[in-house]
Amino acid sequence: MSTATTMKSIGLHGHWGFSSAFDFVEAIANGNTSAQELPSELNILLVSPGDIRHILCTISKLCRNRGKDTPMPKVNFFLLESPIEVLARELVLLELFCDFELPVRQRATVFLEAFGNLKVQRRTNAYLELLSQRLRTLMSKGDGVLENVLDFSHLGYREKDFLEAAFKNYDRSVEMDMDGWFDHRKRGLFEERYDNRKALFDWDYHTGVKARASIVHIKQFKHWRETGIAYEFGDQEYVEPNKSMMTFAEGFLKSGRDKGLKKEVMGYWGDIVCSPYFAFGVDCETSNKHAEGLFEIYNKGTGSEQHRHHAVEVALYQLFSFMWELETSALYSMTRANDVYSGLGKASTASQGDPLPMDMTDEANTTASGAADKKEAAKEIDKADDSDEPVLVVDEDKESTEKAAAVAPATSQPTTDVSEQEAVVARALDTVEHLLNHLEHVRIYPMTTPPSKAEKKGASSTSQDNATSDSNESNSAIAQLLGKQKYQGFFHGVFVSARYAQLVNYKVLSDILVPTSTSGIAPVVAVETAKFLVSLSSDVKRDFTAKIDEFASQKQHFHKIHPVLRRRRDEQDPDDDVFFYST
Repeated sequence: MSTATTMKSIGLHGHWGFSSAFDFVEAIANGNTSAQELPSELNILLVSPGDIRHILCTISKLCRNRGKDTPMPKVNFFLLESPIEVLARELVLLELFCDFELPVRQRATVFLEAFGNLKVQRRTNAYLELLSQRLRTLMSKGDGVLENVLDFSHLGYREKDFLEAAFKNYDRSVEMDMDGWFDHRKRGLFEERYDNRKALFDWDYHTGVKARASIVHIKQFKHWRETGIAYEFGDQEYVEPNKSMMTFAEGFLKSGRDKGLKKEVMGYWGDIVCSPYFAFGVDCETSNKHAEGLFEIYNKGTGSEQHRHHAVEVALYQLFSFMWELETSALYSMTRANDVYSGLGKASTASQGDPLPMDMTDEANTTASGAADKKEAAKEIDKADDSDEPVLVVDEDKESTEKAAAVAPATSQPTTDVSEQEAVVARALDTVEHLLNHLEHVRIYPMTTPPSKAEKKGASSTSQDNATSDSNESNSAIAQLLGKQKYQGFFHGVFVSARYAQLVNYKVLSDILVPTSTSGIAPVVAVETAKFLVSLSSDVKRDFTAKIDEFASQKQHFHKIHPVLRRRRDEQDPDDDVFFYST
């Protein structure tokens, strides 16, 4: 597959990553097992990660990375993204994630809706506009929820103006034809095969997804490929454009007096082949056997295997875990099998600041009723074997309980128990304490590359036919930015996305790492592989992997390490989605 065709499929701009989240502090700690302790302050660079999954994973687990007498490390993230609209999107998602006035369940569903759907609900569109206004206020007045977290000092005046303009595009008065843009991209990719696109969706799933992430259901994958909607909850209607997906690209006028001149083109220039499921939905940390059950497969070895759950449920569980641990300093644990929401209503029994061990299981919950539930689930799976629909098992006992609870207020007096009210206030104050304890140790510095030559003339770049030269120019721009003196010997950890993996071939990558001889800490470099790039063949993916290893070992003199567990949830899956290196 040519570079131009690849860029037509994964897009010029990244709205999500192609690897699972990991804790960067854990990676650095495990990569330096011989060190007495980590530095009190860690600088981590994220090069075009596509989203904020690594930031969320790291900050939620900060309390784990300390002993009883060891202070929590301070972590500085340098979030380097291009174009500026993608950077704005990630900041809006961060603002959403940290909007602690919203309940965890609602916040997680809205986050996934804004993260992976081309169109959103009307109320979500209004909410995203509100978040963008908060960020504009934060930029201009320094007042907001993230005032002590976000630092815009690594952006120039011009970049700040561009960022504010990107936030203004979230206004509901700005019209965007997401359906038309998405269809335009599909027609450009499939060309004369457009009418047979559903068969091509099926082919891509079986050749590029199933062997590596079979928990992504074929129905969900094909639905996203056709509509751009990845995360659906209940009977909600997704009718308004997701403004965070819009970016500008360089086009050429095809007619008129100015034919042939470059012009900025508003559109959807992101991924239309791989899907947003790989960032949050194919793997997660599991705190007990109920969570591990999210990856349970029925009918193994029969040729009609089917997952008990699917990628949307895994993504929900992962976000619940991040939010819960950030707000309680304890692991989120499901209290019922096959119910990702079951841990939200329970009071935390873990000691604050002392998370539950990873392999702890709740034996009390594995009773005869759990076995009966499993048998009933198996019956439903058997009935659904001939269907393409994702299987969702409804808990009738839970539904009846919720219905009774909904009716109860009409027939009972509201509680006036003072002790209960005091307990609610105490839990709220406890949550605020944990939030402040985490966020005061985190600083995020948004960064972007200098404008290209076209941008300096008033246009930005998106010619699909010049994909190779655009990619080289982007890598050069990043190398030029990181080549500044203030970044030399500065970073303890670096993440490089698959889109910019060629950066491993640049000398500047080793120049910006802290020297082991003076710091006593070996820096960690994480490089995203092509494992989940669906549009690439297996041979191309192997060549891609070989090139990364060649650049890392011969150009940078890195050696490969395995500081973070990368699970292979599918038996046919032999590859890692991220390679880790150290000096």
